[in-house]
Amino acid sequence: MSEQARLHAMNAEYESAKKSPVVAWVLWIFTGGIGGHRYYLGDIGYAIAMTLLAWMTFGLWWLVDAFFIDRRIRQRNREIYAEIAYRYGVSHTAGFPPVF
Repeated sequence: MSEQARLHAMNAEYESAKKSPVVAWVLWIFTGGIGGHRYYLGDIGYAIAMTLLAWMTFGLWWLVDAFFIDRRIRQRNREIYAEIAYRYGVSHTAGFPPVF
């Protein structure tokens, strides 16, 4: 496989695997109190804690977490990109860098 084809395949895989901010925010609106957006982002331990402790915080954790969603989406997408780049044997700065 040529270098260009490999970079294109890597970019296509990244595009299908990256986390959508729209989905995360919709999940936050409808299931934020029980950590639905955190399950989506792969933060399972954090999400379980939110689910179990939601009734104790009276929704405050849900509201405070809104300030961290965008940063966590960017961080998770960087992690996804780095994992895919590693599998393809490409520097994580080469090819089609994701827009953050």
